[in-house]
Amino acid sequence: MRKNFLLAEKFWKFWGYVLDSLNSENACIIVEGEHDRKVLMNLYVPRDRVITTGDKPCQRIVEQVLDSFSKVYIFMDLDEGGSRKAGKLISLLSSVGISVVNLWGLFMRFLGRFGFKSVRKVEELKKFSVYLPKSNKLILRKIRRDIGTIV
Repeated sequence: MRKNFLLAEKFWKFWGYVLDSLNSENACIIVEGEHDRKVLMNLYVPRDRVITTGDKPCQRIVEQVLDSFSKVYIFMDLDEGGSRKAGKLISLLSSVGISVVNLWGLFMRFLGRFGFKSVRKVEELKKFSVYLPKSNKLILRKIRRDIGTIV
């Protein structure tokens, strides 16, 4: 039980940093579909901070980001299609001056410390979240106050 608590605490510290930066850095998260958006909303990401790519052309997504945001977290599935679209978006967004962070890179470093190697799709975060007690807003606020950086 203690290991699960430590994992949950570290996850919420990490995720708290991402949530805080959505507001403080005027950021959004780009995912592939509506189901991925719902997974993120269950992890307290505001709906208006999630952009879904669906079958939209990459240039249209770039225009949508330029209208409202200055930083983007890319959180596409790590399959062939998601990786290809993520690469194109990273290139296009960077070329117009948008700060881009590959959220999978951050996530995999974090999860790797706890032996999670199989999370390759946003949907699989649901499986991972089984190990996490639900976040308590008071605890999350305390964790945010206690740290100033990523775990």
